[in-house]
Amino acid sequence: MLRTRPIPRGFTVLELMVTMAVMAVVIAGLTVAMNDLGRLSAVRRLITDVQGEGRAGAGRLQDDLREASLGSANGVVVAATAFGVEPRPAVQIFDNVPGGVAWLPVKPGTDAVLVVSAGTRVWDPVTGTVRAVQASVNAESFDAAGQPLSVTSTTGFQPAQHVLVGNYKRAGWARIVSVTGAAPGTLQLGVAGNIFPDGKAEVGALVRAAFARLYYVNLEDELVAAEMLVPHAPSIAAQVLASEPVARGVENLQVDCELDGGGLGWFQGCPGVIAIGNTIANESAASGLANPRLDATSIASLRTVSLSVVVRSRDPVRSETGEPPLAVGNQSALNARYVDPSAAFARRAYRISVGVRNTSLGAL
Repeated sequence: MLRTRPIPRGFTVLELMVTMAVMAVVIAGLTVAMNDLGRLSAVRRLITDVQGEGRAGAGRLQDDLREASLGSANGVVVAATAFGVEPRPAVQIFDNVPGGVAWLPVKPGTDAVLVVSAGTRVWDPVTGTVRAVQASVNAESFDAAGQPLSVTSTTGFQPAQHVLVGNYKRAGWARIVSVTGAAPGTLQLGVAGNIFPDGKAEVGALVRAAFARLYYVNLEDELVAAEMLVPHAPSIAAQVLASEPVARGVENLQVDCELDGGGLGWFQGCPGVIAIGNTIANESAASGLANPRLDATSIASLRTVSLSVVVRSRDPVRSETGEPPLAVGNQSALNARYVDPSAAFARRAYRISVGVRNTSLGAL
């Protein structure tokens, strides 16, 4: 008896449809998972980018503020400017900047901070090395405009460099015109008047490299550190020696104060300069910055400065599947000039409190 092989049985239409449906569900699930994974990876990259920029910018400003107190209750710098010789705060805060100055492109609505600091080391961009700068007054000087300042050493000091002369309570600000000798040597200071807080520079008073930096957010959403010729808000473009972006994607900078005494002990707007004819108020108007909130008197009650920095990712959080963009973090309080307001970005807000009276000037 002959046996015949069974004829192979194929899929029925129903079985084929069920199989294809199952495969479609699996493939769709894998596609969604891969898209979510890629999106999550992009978000993490953007957040890492935001955190780096925020920490870099806030950290730079925080370091300068920590050095600005002169180690006393009233960090005051005496400077000879076009407005005369007068004591000025080591920290000057400008509130709610209106903007509108072509050579100082400050983002309207943000705050600005001017910080005077000093140290014993200076980065030399020509040699690419750190230059040591440290000396003390070798002989009493009663008028910086009338006689060279005798110092124990001129090592590291150079013409056009700024210095602070004086010990911890108050210090004088000046620009070096010429350097003579070595150890001891002399520094000729380019000032018109007596900058010494107590009328003279006493023997042993420290002489250190000095910097006046104005921190502000520009129209490109960069936190900028502008080095100043004089320690006040710039009233002309020539007073800005150099500008350096220290962080990108910074949408907002707000500064508050904690003051000594009574109900003013909480964080709030810093005290304003309200005296009519006040020099600092006049120069702030000339610079395009807004009402300065500290003067040589009110800074004595300043305990803590609180910095609030809102940072945005460079790129928006996009979706490759056509879904709406994903917003990560808090939204910005101020509109950006070159950013689509409908786009969503990764954002982070940093709030740092700095006790400006806890460290001495130039603690490096």
